[in-house]
Amino acid sequence: SNKDSPTSWICSICQFPAASKSGLELHCRIHKRADLADKGIPIVNLPTPKQRRQTKSKRIAPLLTGDPGSMPLDRPLPPFNAQEDVIPPVDVSSNNLELPKIDIPPPPLLSSFIEPLTTLLQEEIDDKLSHLTSIHNNIISTIQDHFHLIPPSNNSKKPIFKKPAASDAQGLQKSYTWNRRKCIRDLVNPNPTRCTIPASDLFSFYKNIWDTPEDDSCPDFSPPPVLPPICEILEADLVCACLRSAENTAPGPDRIAYKHWREIDPSGKILTLLFNICLSIRKVPPSWKKSDTILIHKKGATDDVSNWRPIALSNTVYKLFSKCLARKLADWCSSNNCLSSSQKGFTPFDGVLEHNFVITQHLEDAHRLKRDSFACWVDISNAFGSLPHPILWSTLHSMGADPDFISLIQDIYSNSSSTILTNDGKTDEIPILKGIKQGCPLSGILFDIAIDHIIRIIQGDAERKKILAFADDLVLLATSHNELQDQIDSLALLLNNIHLRANPAKCATIHLSGATK
Repeated sequence: SNKDSPTSWICSICQFPAASKSGLELHCRIHKRADLADKGIPIVNLPTPKQRRQTKSKRIAPLLTGDPGSMPLDRPLPPFNAQEDVIPPVDVSSNNLELPKIDIPPPPLLSSFIEPLTTLLQEEIDDKLSHLTSIHNNIISTIQDHFHLIPPSNNSKKPIFKKPAASDAQGLQKSYTWNRRKCIRDLVNPNPTRCTIPASDLFSFYKNIWDTPEDDSCPDFSPPPVLPPICEILEADLVCACLRSAENTAPGPDRIAYKHWREIDPSGKILTLLFNICLSIRKVPPSWKKSDTILIHKKGATDDVSNWRPIALSNTVYKLFSKCLARKLADWCSSNNCLSSSQKGFTPFDGVLEHNFVITQHLEDAHRLKRDSFACWVDISNAFGSLPHPILWSTLHSMGADPDFISLIQDIYSNSSSTILTNDGKTDEIPILKGIKQGCPLSGILFDIAIDHIIRIIQGDAERKKILAFADDLVLLATSHNELQDQIDSLALLLNNIHLRANPAKCATIHLSGATK
């Protein structure tokens, strides 16, 4: 039959014609209620919301009036800053015994790794490096899963540069909280220069730069003094101090930032165990030797690769380890007077003002003492990237570094590699067979050690300063043309002995004469 007809919905019991399906269902309910009544089954109607509210009001009305009673109230809660919870004495004679509840905090995320790391540190186990690598990889995976960190694919060709954050108040606050320096850089230079050099050209350039040098011979250094070891153990206080002072810079290939370590391991217990195991076996996990390299424009033409400074982005766990080693090494150099007082780069105390004062006084002496004053600023070409590794090991040895520390540094640079981050994606891995990594906390103090003998030779026993250094930036001070030329010749020869050279295009001299005719 036609469903639109009034006779489409007919009751099968009494042949009642309904106008709609809903009407037929309501009609059938009448038959069901009649059947239940004939069978003697009571029909219960659920109360409406209004009826439920009225019933509740009647039930609690007697409780709102009358005598409040004499039952004592429970003790007040202890203050928020109480050191210990005050637990009332328990009456064991009472039949109604109630024990106080104890709030047990959930176990830390990495607590299950403490026992195997402690065992690995204290026990004599074969092939400790493989066990350490396995535990370390599990720790990294646990942190990545907890924070939902997905490492980018090595084959990804998606551009790695993100657009600058919007300059709104909330965005600026978040950016400043995350990384103060980067926030200021984005405000001062909202459109930074990006490297558009093809990835293939960058790969070829840095493969040649970091390749094994043709000549890595070492000059003869002085015999090493007998000095105490640089670092036998890392204390948890030092690890925590390094972790707290670390700013939220760009993470390495594992995508784990410093803030993740501060949240997961605030006491530094896991990190301290990892680092001390590395010290004991004088080796580090293979993943610590890999890094991503970004290019920062210095100045000049953007299509010239030499005008871009490579900065290595290593995993934060490695950078924390190298930061602890750098502090230990700097303290060791300071305690044993290993570095020349003319070197102020990467030292515990900022010596820029002191150097500026010495240069100012030297130039003013031309007028005050009626004589000539010469100064020469020397720039070392690709200083960090050109230093052969054998030179670094030899200078560490001649300074008195213990063999265990030298062996650890050698392992850090053994089989190390990096990929260049470009607009076209990552390049293939490039082995680092020469130079020290810019961006590694340990690189600065290592470079100071590598050129310290040069500074000492030029300074000699003279009372006045003849050379000033801030890492690879050097200034020669002289009182005559011949003296300055001799210093320049000596510096060029000493740099050539360790396979470094000056960049004449970035060097400068000044001559002030106060002599009267």
